[in-house]
Amino acid sequence: MSRSSLPIDGKETYRKAGIRHAEQSGQPSIHGMSLWNIQTQEGQSLGFYSGMGQGTDGTSTGSGRMVTNTPGLSMEVCGYGLKAGQENNPGKYIHCKRGDVWISADDGDIVLSGKNVRIFADGAAPDGDFSVNANKVANIKSPDIRLQGEKIAINGSNQINIISEGFFELKYSFLTAASSSDVTYGSLSGILGSMGLSVPGL
Repeated sequence: MSRSSLPIDGKETYRKAGIRHAEQSGQPSIHGMSLWNIQTQEGQSLGFYSGMGQGTDGTSTGSGRMVTNTPGLSMEVCGYGLKAGQENNPGKYIHCKRGDVWISADDGDIVLSGKNVRIFADGAAPDGDFSVNANKVANIKSPDIRLQGEKIAINGSNQINIISEGFFELKYSFLTAASSSDVTYGSLSGILGSMGLSVPGL
């Protein structure tokens, strides 16, 4: 092999074909130069690549990639040897030092199930947001639901229904209840203006 056709690290390429699989090293790919890659006759592959693939500046050597592909189920079973009930004893641990963690299902559901499910957004300001967007229904069902915060805003662009089949308690220090026409055109507009107040969302 000529020097000009060698991989970017100047070493020889490698490829070995077996009966049902092949392994190789030094070939270019969208993920970067392959350091070690194995492919099977069923289309599965596992590869380790240099940190010079798509989305990099082409000079970094500290961001090597591991990529797996399979046309069917990818299953991992772990933790069955751990003692049940122990706190802070994970059976599966994913730690991302930098960057985001993405989980995507293009044509399926994402199901999280556990004895307890905890989600923390504990980033320092201006981070620390927790956002949920749903195109249809966002449904929370529990025998006890609690909302706590310094500021809670509920805005219904069409309709808001609050129904209690039992006791309903509402406590406040100051209450303003008015239709948008009262605020815009009625006497309440002048009263609120003189007090330097407004009704949020109207």
